[in-house]
Amino acid sequence: MQERRMGLGIIGGGFISENYLSLIIDCDEFDLVAHGSRNADPDALVNGLPVVSVPALLDNPRVDLILNLVPAQAHAEVTLACLAAGKHVYSEKPLATTMEDADAIVAATGSNLVVACAPDTFLGGAHQAARHAVDTGMIGTPIMGSASFLSPGMEAWHPNPASYYALGGGVALDMGPYYVTQLVNLLGSVTHVMAGGVRGSAERTIGCGPRAAERVPVEVPTTVHGTLWFESGTMVSVLLSWDAWSGCGGQMELHGTEASLLLPDANWFGGCITHVGPAGRRILPLDHWPHAADNQVGPDGSIVADYRGIGLIDMCRAIRKGRQPRSSLALAYHVLEVVLALGATCRGGDLVEIGSRAKRPKPLDLIAAGVAKPNGRE
Repeated sequence: MQERRMGLGIIGGGFISENYLSLIIDCDEFDLVAHGSRNADPDALVNGLPVVSVPALLDNPRVDLILNLVPAQAHAEVTLACLAAGKHVYSEKPLATTMEDADAIVAATGSNLVVACAPDTFLGGAHQAARHAVDTGMIGTPIMGSASFLSPGMEAWHPNPASYYALGGGVALDMGPYYVTQLVNLLGSVTHVMAGGVRGSAERTIGCGPRAAERVPVEVPTTVHGTLWFESGTMVSVLLSWDAWSGCGGQMELHGTEASLLLPDANWFGGCITHVGPAGRRILPLDHWPHAADNQVGPDGSIVADYRGIGLIDMCRAIRKGRQPRSSLALAYHVLEVVLALGATCRGGDLVEIGSRAKRPKPLDLIAAGVAKPNGRE
């Protein structure tokens, strides 16, 4: 007898919902049931889904899992409501905006429900190939690294950027999870953070959409610079900015005792990996790695690999198989503690001890990816 597919409801929308739906709409892991909104309209459709009230969505016995896509400041509130209704939750990042709310989510999850959280970009082919390179000793023992994201800000392309500059937003909470999650994927848990930040301007001007030319206040640091110390002994410098007119995006490097890896932007799933060692430099092939090929147009018009939703699909499979999802609650909790430490102060100088730990996510199946022979399966 064929197992019933999980019923998926969506709360929230905007740009990010289109990214998710482009991948998951034909997924055989679940059925899309409805879209929950504060403004329910029985005659409306959002991305082809009926629009119902959030209470109606949570009361629907056909819904097993909620995709939480509301603004970051409401992530915890919506996740807690879903858990109280007995629903599994996959949330956009960050998990919450305070550790108190994150603790409440952990307490509410219990043993029967599963919470997972974006980003899932570390499951992209380029980042899984980087993990394979580190795990197989291609750079020796990792010593140090760097991760940076430089942009002029959200207002250039996002029609509703106000929440990103409000309390509970900021470049550390919004962009930090991409880079910290990939670093944890590569290196393991962070033990200490030292950071500082600045607010580049008191206001930002929206550059597109119906609110173009409207000014929004900036209440959070828009540039943070810090150092992460890992349990493995590796040290990584992190620079995240919405004040850089060069807008060169994200870059990462990892340097070991035998070689270096130049890594792609952790905000996307693909990109180029360059191995640099005594024999020179070479680009690592990604042909056989899933979710590495460019498939979408990014905000700046460039072609990128964007497979947002593969973490949600992995979560569904994890629930069925009784294992932890790779984008696990423990991982999201640890990443949140780290990015809050990065963005906690505008002056910096204090060494912050990170209390939580997270196991590195299990890598994707190398046999299925075509980069290992079937002589044993993880």
